[in-house]
Order: sequence, then structure tokens, then C-alpha cells
Amino acid sequence: MNKVNKWGALLIALLSLSLFLILYHFEWSGFGETSNKSVSVEEAVNPKNGKLIKIRKEIESFQSGKTLWDWLMLAGTLAIPLVILRFQSAEKDRDAIRAEIESKEASENLREKAVRDYFDRIANLLVQKEYRTELLVNEDLNDLRNDNPIKEVARINTVIVLRRLRNDTERQNQVLDFLRSAKLSKFMLANSNLSGTNLSKTHLDEACLANVDLSNTDLTEARLFKANLSRANLSKVKFLGADLRSANFSGANFDKAYLRDANLNDSNLSSANLSKVDLSEVKLSKANLSSANLSGAKLNKADLSGANLSDADLSNADLSGANLIDTNFNGGNVNGANFTNADFTNADFRGTKNLILEQVKNVALNWDKAKYDLELRNQLNLPEG
Repeated sequence: MNKVNKWGALLIALLSLSLFLILYHFEWSGFGETSNKSVSVEEAVNPKNGKLIKIRKEIESFQSGKTLWDWLMLAGTLAIPLVILRFQSAEKDRDAIRAEIESKEASENLREKAVRDYFDRIANLLVQKEYRTELLVNEDLNDLRNDNPIKEVARINTVIVLRRLRNDTERQNQVLDFLRSAKLSKFMLANSNLSGTNLSKTHLDEACLANVDLSNTDLTEARLFKANLSRANLSKVKFLGADLRSANFSGANFDKAYLRDANLNDSNLSSANLSKVDLSEVKLSKANLSSANLSGAKLNKADLSGANLSDADLSNADLSGANLIDTNFNGGNVNGANFTNADFTNADFRGTKNLILEQVKNVALNWDKAKYDLELRNQLNLPEG
């Protein structure tokens, strides 16, 4: 029984009880006790004077206003609307469940048909020699041109089926596995528009997503190992827990992207826009962040060991508690950056812009083990080295 019907039944029960309590106090209602009075007159001789006298007798008896059968009849009458209400509710619930099952089955059938139709269309292109040649031309060079009509047809069909399979990770991965096995994944999705698509937990290893619009896409726990996302629009993308190792993000736009728990070790983020992006505790070991825009970015407790941050803009970035062992900051701008408790062991700050004494000494860990320009070394009272 749904909530509305439950409240309806409770309301009827309360109204019935209230009505009973009110009517109980009125004799005419028949709910309370009823009295039964009888009066009789008897004649007798007064023994004192011998006169005839009349004696009036009044007898009053009390009994229940209703018999047990009356109460049962009343209860049965009151129960009728409750029974009807419950029956109607049960019928509605059964209809709703039946409709939901039928809807799910219909949706499942449509998704399965979409995948089969897609495979048939792409397979048809592959089995015909002239189409196959056009489709696979220059695949080793990741041909990203838009002047190949066969590739465009295949690309559009791929985007359509991935969108249609929203929230269906299993079938999305079937499509992506097919592309890999057919050697199509290196160019099929390049230049496409996948904005707003749910691709969480999909396998996009080594896929070419160059110039792709992935804005507002969900890539939670997706695998993009060695994928090419150069110049991709990654605005507001969810990369929660994603495997992005060795991926190419050069020139990509990460505006307001969510990268919590993502693994970006060995990735190429050169010239990428990461301004004000939350990279807290993110793995960026040996990542290439040269010339990247990291102004105002949150890099607290991030692992940047061995990373290349040369010529990067780190102005007002938060690197507190970050692992900066062997990190290269040559030519980077660290104006206003926060290095509290960051590990400076063997970090290279030579040629770094706007690095001042107050950001280093007694602020960072192992600050005396980093490499600095001569002027700053003198301010820090460190020996030449």
C-alpha cells in the first residue's frame, strides 16, 4: 500500500473512533446504556384504619444499547471502505510493478537492438574492400581529418550508440572493445562531441579522443591508459578514481574538472588549463606539466615527485603537504604559492620566478636540500652548490 492509501486508511479509522466517542454520550444514538422503566399500581387495605390505599411501584433496568451482533454489523460496515481502499491500492501497486518491468524489458530490448544494428553497420563497412580502405587509411598516423565521409559516417554512428547506451556500461564497453579489436579506436572518436555522456567505468585505453568535446561527461573510474586527449574540452568532467596514466592531455581544458583520486602518473599535461582545479592528493608522479596553467590550483598533498613543472604558472597555487621530491620548477611562476610542509628534497627551483625566502625557509620540509638560484641560496644561508 502506498503512503497516500496508508494515510487514508488511518484517517478513516480515526474518524470512526472519534464518531464513536462522541455518540457514546447521547442516549438516542444507541451506543451507551439504555434504561427500561416500568410502573405498576397495587391496591391494599390499611390495617390501621381499614381504608383502601393505592401503592405505586416503579422499576428501572439498564441494558446495553447494542447487542454483539449490532457491534459486528457496525464494524463490518466501517471495514468495507478500508477493504476497498486496500484492494484498490494493491491493484495499483501490481499495475505499477508490471508497468515498470515491461518498461525495463522494452528499454533493454532497445539497447540490445542499438548495439546489434551498430555492429552490423560498421561490419558492413569493414567487409567491403573500398569502404574498408577508406576507413582504415592512415590509421597508424591517427588521421584526424574530417574530409573522409566513410570515417565520418562511422564516427557519427559510434557517438550515437554511446549516447543511447547511457548508464549501460556493459554494452558501452562492448562497443569500445569492438573498436579496439577492429583497430578503429585510434581515430574513431577524434573530433567528436560526447558532451554530457555517461562513460563511467568504460575502457578507453589507447583511444584517440583528440579535440573531443567531453564537457560535463562522467568518466568516473574509467580507464584511459595511454589515451590521447590532446586539446580535448574536459570542462566539468568527472574523473573520480579514473586511470589516466601515461595519457596525453597536452593543451586540454580542465576547467572545473573533478579529479579526486585520479591517477595521472606519467601523463602529459603540457600547456593544459588546470587553473583553480582541485588536484588534492592526486597522483602526478613524473607527469609533464610544462607550461601548464595551474594558477590557483589545489595541489595540497599531491604526489608531484619527479614531475616537470618548467615554465608552469603556479601563482597562488596550494602545494601544502605536496611531494615535490625531484620536481623541476625551472622557469615556473610560483608567486604567492603555498609550500607549507611540502617536501623539497632535491627539487629544482633554479630559474623559478617570484620564489621568496618566506615561502621556503622553515615553511617547507627539507627546504635546505633543494636547488636554488645563487641569490636565494645566499638569503637562505646555504653554501654554494
